[in-house]
Amino acid sequence: MHRRTPAILTLALAVLLACTPQATPTPTPSPTPALATPTRQPVASPTSTATPTPTPTVSPPIASPTPSPTTAPARPASSAPPERDMYDLAARLALKDGRPIPRVVNPKPVSYAQGREDTFQVADIPNRRVYSVAATLQLVTEHAYWYVDDAERFSRPDMEKAAKLFEEVIYPRITNLFGPELSPGIDNDVHLTILHTPLNGVAGYFSTADEYPLQVHPYSNQREMIYLDIAGLPLGSVAYLGTLAHEFTHAVQFRADPTEEGWLNEGLAEFGKRLAGYTPSFQGAFFAAQPVSLTAWPLDLGSTAPHYGAASLFTDYLAQQFGAASLRTLLEEPANGLASVTRYLEAEGDGRTFREVFADWLVANYLDDSRGGVYSYPDSFIVGFQPLPLGGPTNVEDMAPQYAARYYSLPVNIPGLRIVFQGQPQTPLLPQQPPSGERCWWGNQGDSIDTTLTGRFDLPPGKTLTLDYSLWYEIEQGWDFAYVEVSTDAGRTWDILEGKHTVRVDSLRNAFGPAYTGASGGWLRERIDLSPYAGNSILLRFEYVTDDAIHGAGLCLDDIALLGAGFFDDAESDGGAWEAQGFLRAPYQVEQEYLLRLIEVNAAGATVTAVPVGQDGTATFTLDAQAAGVDVAVLVVAPMNDRTLLPAAFRLDLSSAR
Repeated sequence: MHRRTPAILTLALAVLLACTPQATPTPTPSPTPALATPTRQPVASPTSTATPTPTPTVSPPIASPTPSPTTAPARPASSAPPERDMYDLAARLALKDGRPIPRVVNPKPVSYAQGREDTFQVADIPNRRVYSVAATLQLVTEHAYWYVDDAERFSRPDMEKAAKLFEEVIYPRITNLFGPELSPGIDNDVHLTILHTPLNGVAGYFSTADEYPLQVHPYSNQREMIYLDIAGLPLGSVAYLGTLAHEFTHAVQFRADPTEEGWLNEGLAEFGKRLAGYTPSFQGAFFAAQPVSLTAWPLDLGSTAPHYGAASLFTDYLAQQFGAASLRTLLEEPANGLASVTRYLEAEGDGRTFREVFADWLVANYLDDSRGGVYSYPDSFIVGFQPLPLGGPTNVEDMAPQYAARYYSLPVNIPGLRIVFQGQPQTPLLPQQPPSGERCWWGNQGDSIDTTLTGRFDLPPGKTLTLDYSLWYEIEQGWDFAYVEVSTDAGRTWDILEGKHTVRVDSLRNAFGPAYTGASGGWLRERIDLSPYAGNSILLRFEYVTDDAIHGAGLCLDDIALLGAGFFDDAESDGGAWEAQGFLRAPYQVEQEYLLRLIEVNAAGATVTAVPVGQDGTATFTLDAQAAGVDVAVLVVAPMNDRTLLPAAFRLDLSSAR
C-alpha cells in the first residue's frame, strides 16, 4: 500500500530554554497592543575615516535557467519552486481512482460535550514514530476543547484558569491582529482541540497533518489541533501559556498561508506569543551563538534554538519599524520566505528594499541606537552582539552561513588602518562536485515545495531497459522525500519505483512509497529496472516534496541514462528532453554576494557606512579612527545567497597604510 504525503509538525522548543519570568496576564479582554512606528531618523554622513572603493556592479544570485521542453512546450521555470498541494499528491500517488477527496469530513456541523472519550494519534518527534493516546474531553470553552491524556493527572482549577486566559487574553489578542484560525475547519466544528499529553521533551506542536482527511494522511486526527506537553509544562504556568500562544498562532497561519517558509512562520509565531503578553524564549540563544542564519535552519532539531531567536528578533524589528499591525500583511502574503518579506516591504515599508532592511537589522543587533531610527529596536531592549576583537596588523580567515553575520571590532589605535576584504566570489551549491562536468539537475530547496523533472519517452518493446543515474541528496529524514515515478496514463496517476538507495521505512507515514530521504553521504549510482514498461509511451519523473518546516539542500541528478533506449543526459546542456517545474540545471558553483557595514561610534553617536563589494568579492577601505575621533569601529560581514545552504569563506587583512 502506498504511503501518504509528508506532513509538518511545527515545533515550539520552549521546554529547552526557560521563558523569561513575568507576571501572568490579567484575564481581561484587551485590544491588540500596537507597537509604535518610529520616525526614520537620518544617519550622519560617512566621514573621511571610511573611504570605500567605487561601487561596482554586484553579481546577482544564480539565474533560473530555462526549462528543457518535452514534446509539448514547457512552461518557463519560476525562480520560486512550486508549492506542495497535498490533495493533488494523494490523488496522483496514493488513491489513483479519480474520486474527489473531501475537504470537510463531517457534512453537518458538530459539537462535543464534556466527558467525551477519543483516541488520538500523537507524534514522538525525537524518535520519529506515532502512537495512540486515549484522552477525555475535560472542559469545553467558546473556542476550544480541552482534552487530557487518560494516563495523566491534572488540576481542574489550573485548567480552568488556563482556559480563561486563553479565551479572554490569548485568543482575542492574536486574532485581533492576525485574524482567526480555520473555523469551522476540516471537522466542521468551531472548536480547536487542545490535547495535554507527554511529548518526550517537546513543549508543544501544531500538526498540519490533522488539517487533512485520512485519504491524504493516515495519521490525521481530522481536526484543528494543538498538542501540549503535560509533563514539562505545568498547567497555567508562563511557559505553558506562552507555548499555547505560539502554537495557536501556527493554527492561524495555516488559515492565512499554509505553505510559508518555516523560519518566517516561527518568527511570526514568536510574535504571537509577544502579543499575548509573553516574552519570546530564544533571543538570548541567538546572541550567544553568532553567526546564525536567519533563513537556513539545521536539520538537527536540538540546534534550532538560536534560529528561533533570529526569526523572533527579525519579526520584532519589522514590527517596531513599520508597526505591529503591518505584520498581518506579512502573515497573509501568498509568496514565501524572502519573496514574502519583499512584497510585505513594498506594501508596508518606507522604501527600503529587503537587502537594506536586512543590513539595517544586522546593525541594530549590535548598535540598538539610543536615538532610535533604522538601527534600533525603539520599543524593546536587546542584549546585542559582542564583536570579535582584532588586533593589527593582522589577517583573519573566517566563514559565515548565508544570511548570517560576523562582527569584528577593528583597532582604532593604528593611523591609516587599511582593511582589505576578500570573499570567495563563488560558493558551492553542494558539498561535492557532480561526477561529470559542472552541472546537475537540482531539485531546489525550500519548505512546502513540490518540484518535478519530467520527460516523455517511447520505450522499445522486447528489451531489457534500465534507468541509470547518479544522485546526491540531503533531505530531512522522515519528513521530506524524493521519488522516481512512471506514468502510463499521461500523468493522471503514477507508479513509484524502488531503487537500491530508496527506503520503505516510514514510521510517521509521511511518504507515499519507496523514496530517498536522509543524507546520501556522497554521489551514488542508482539503477532501476524499466523493463515492465517496454513497448509503452511513458512519462518518467523525479519528484522532490518537502514538509512545512526544516529542509536540507535537496537532491541533484547527473548522467541520467535509459540503457536500452539510447538516451543520455549529463545536464551540461539543454537537450530538450525534460520539463522542469522547480528543478534547475544548476552549476556546481553559484555567485556569492556579501554585505559589509562599517559602524563608527563616538560620544556624539554612530555613523554607519555601506562598504561596496566588487564582483570578485573584494573590498578595500581605510580607517583613521583617532583623527576622526572614533572610539569604536565595528565591521559587519554577511554572506547572502538564495540558492546554497553552504557557508561562505572570506579573509580580512589589516595593515597600516602609512
